[in-house]
Amino acid sequence: MKHYDKIVFILGLVACLAGFGVYLGMKPAAKSGSNLKPTGAVFAEWKDDKSFAAAPEKWNTPSLDMETGWNYDLFSTPETTWLSGEKKYIAKELPVPPEEPFGISLVSMENPLSRLRVAACSSDVPPRRVKNADGKGTAFQTFVKFADPKGGEASVDFRRIAGVKMSKEELEGRTIISLTPRRPAEIAGQNVALKDFKIVRGESESGDGTFYTKYMATFVDHADKDKEFRALEEFIRDSSRVEAVFRDEFSSREWRYRETFVAGAEKPEVELMTRESSAEPWVSLGNEPSFQSGSATYFVKIVDISAQQATITKQSESNGKSKRPKVRQVVLDLAR
Repeated sequence: MKHYDKIVFILGLVACLAGFGVYLGMKPAAKSGSNLKPTGAVFAEWKDDKSFAAAPEKWNTPSLDMETGWNYDLFSTPETTWLSGEKKYIAKELPVPPEEPFGISLVSMENPLSRLRVAACSSDVPPRRVKNADGKGTAFQTFVKFADPKGGEASVDFRRIAGVKMSKEELEGRTIISLTPRRPAEIAGQNVALKDFKIVRGESESGDGTFYTKYMATFVDHADKDKEFRALEEFIRDSSRVEAVFRDEFSSREWRYRETFVAGAEKPEVELMTRESSAEPWVSLGNEPSFQSGSATYFVKIVDISAQQATITKQSESNGKSKRPKVRQVVLDLAR
């Protein structure tokens, strides 16, 4: 070994011995049975809660969102229930909400009766000319009494109507005599005017030589856009019209919806009227099949006179987060 190698070896050995001595000086003396504790800051002693293993804590069910009705769980999808009346799903955890009142009911549906009928007539056949009631000129001695479906009465005295024209026509074994005023004669209390009055005379079908006499009047109805209607000796149903009356469930207010079928037209004519109670007169609301009650709007979709039912859509204000109005459609049966 060369001289400088010996020097390096001796220096390394000295360093190792010095390091070993330092280690021995820092090592604590081991004492048999001694209980060593760490030094430094003092910490609270840890105590193990053994009740955790015996009764593990349960997960609480998430609280329900009462406004929307949904409950979102972490590990399972929400169960739902379909409400056919509301046309929406709700969370199954929630009780089914009571159905809100629809607001209106159907109280009648019919083909309306004719406004008037001929209750009585006093006249010769053909009518006899007499002096006019005011003593000026002549008129026809004919007096007619009319009745309405509510028991009201109206009369027409042709002796008091000036400018009445009489015509006579023979048709299929019948004699038809017409009394036609120069202009329609107003009937007090009925809001109508008499356009003409016919007396029909014919031989009865029994063949015993007896004759029958029937009466028919044509009126102008001021309450119905001056449309004409006929009055016979009996009230007749107008099959071209359907009238449905609805009533507010919280008041005495009523609405009358009328459809009139016109030959050749694709859709019936619609008329809507209202009144505060059955004792009040009807007031027109126009020709749209919708009306307002409170904050809701009702649309008349279908009236079925054979089934005595009406299909109605109710549109009310939104009461949730959605800005869209709430829409509900039901079929109303005639109230019994």
